[in-house]
Amino acid sequence: MKVLGTALYLADLELPGALEAAFVRSPVAHATFSPIALPAGVYDAASLGLEPITVEGPGLVASRWPPLAEGRVRYPAEAVAVALAADRPVSSSGTTSRAGI
Repeated sequence: MKVLGTALYLADLELPGALEAAFVRSPVAHATFSPIALPAGVYDAASLGLEPITVEGPGLVASRWPPLAEGRVRYPAEAVAVALAADRPVSSSGTTSRAGI
């Protein structure tokens, strides 16, 4: 198999008005946290108005699961906020300081 480097990935698509997202993740597991003031372009579950989604499937008991942790993280690297920006370097810079979390 010859590697040509011509494959296209989702990140290669340029869609007008699309934003890049980078997630702020918890460095610890089983922790509680209080809401904080977030920098511009960084959003938590409350500021986005997110509600838990139902996760279900064959062999699974249907359960509600939050898209972003709110007040409590359950496992290491659980997403607690999302940084949105027009390009990847800017969105990632919103996560480097852990957005104060």
